[in-house]
Amino acid sequence: MMVVSTSLRLVGIIFVLLLIPPNCSNIGLRDKLENPAGIPSPDSQSKPKRLYAFITSITSRGDMADFVAGGCSGTGISKADCVCNALGVANGLSGPFVAWLSTASADMTCRLFGQAGSACALSSTETWFNTQDQVIAMGTAGLFSGNLQNPLQNTESKNLAVGVTAIWSGTDGAGLAVMGGGATSTCNTWAANISQNGSGGSLGSLTPTWTKGPTPSCSASGNIYCFAIP
Repeated sequence: MMVVSTSLRLVGIIFVLLLIPPNCSNIGLRDKLENPAGIPSPDSQSKPKRLYAFITSITSRGDMADFVAGGCSGTGISKADCVCNALGVANGLSGPFVAWLSTASADMTCRLFGQAGSACALSSTETWFNTQDQVIAMGTAGLFSGNLQNPLQNTESKNLAVGVTAIWSGTDGAGLAVMGGGATSTCNTWAANISQNGSGGSLGSLTPTWTKGPTPSCSASGNIYCFAIP
């Protein structure tokens, strides 16, 4: 009986191999036999990325030069964007990210979509979450309403931000540059670390003061918010 069973098994294997077209391998043969229609299983289907926002765990004066992350160099808003991306990637968050900073030539209504310009008429219906997976805002309509659904007070590593004395922003609740992005609200376009002031936000606020509140000196050390681009 064992000899017959073995023979039948061998015949079955030979039959399956004969079905394989020439110059093809048997890689994935099991999947093809179990799922001949090729219908992807629920687990194999890609899931849309989740858009996260966080406050950095590190700080810099108003010119962004003090930030150290991922080999980012230089100063200004490009340095801040690099830092946001580096921190997000290092913690497994889907990017790319931009720093929530506005200037006269590029406010957050445009920068959120990776573009320059002011008062861009761009929109998204996607939802942003903090790193505790709580909804921050539903779409740009919610985000640029000025009010958040849950506080933006957790860092890229999901920890609650502590010791925060300033949060650089230069952005109002509608995503526009404060005072037109002038030097006195953006630390001279995020290039100054002395004498001037910059517009900042308030940690944990759900009202527009989360992004526009205090005006710390550009010589102070401040955190920044980082947002994933939809």
